[in-house]
Amino acid sequence: RALSESKANEFAMGCERSKERMVLEEYKHAESERRRREDACSEVVRAHTHIVDNILTLRCPNDRCGAAIFDFTGCLALVCNRCKSGICGKCFELCGTDAHRHLRKGLCKIDPTKHYFADAEYIANVQRIYKTRKLKAYLGTLPDRVVREVLTEHRDEIREGGVNI
Repeated sequence: RALSESKANEFAMGCERSKERMVLEEYKHAESERRRREDACSEVVRAHTHIVDNILTLRCPNDRCGAAIFDFTGCLALVCNRCKSGICGKCFELCGTDAHRHLRKGLCKIDPTKHYFADAEYIANVQRIYKTRKLKAYLGTLPDRVVREVLTEHRDEIREGGVNI
């Protein structure tokens, strides 16, 4: 039996709406998948940025400052150029306005010797230990997938920053 023209039109409109719903669902799924991949990429980018800015780059430990600490030689009782905080050049702890007492009393967690001065090799080793500890602690807060991607994509950069992984 044949459909009336109005029923045929109604059926055709229903098919069109059904196709539109399917296309919309496919679009929503593709968009959701794109966002998921973008978020995953963003996690890796955020982790990489944090590693470069806050681990490979030594910073003043004063929360209100955070100035980068560039290469130093000689005395391990550092003073931040920006906020004038005392910083231990062995463990990078905040030491009030003068890190000499911290070093003299053997309070440093990395090396309890009472030396104020060190050569470039010693300083590089201390920085490597400090950065490695910070990196391991930070990586422990990230999902395994992000850790794998960061270490795979940025291994050379991390090594160049003085960290053995």
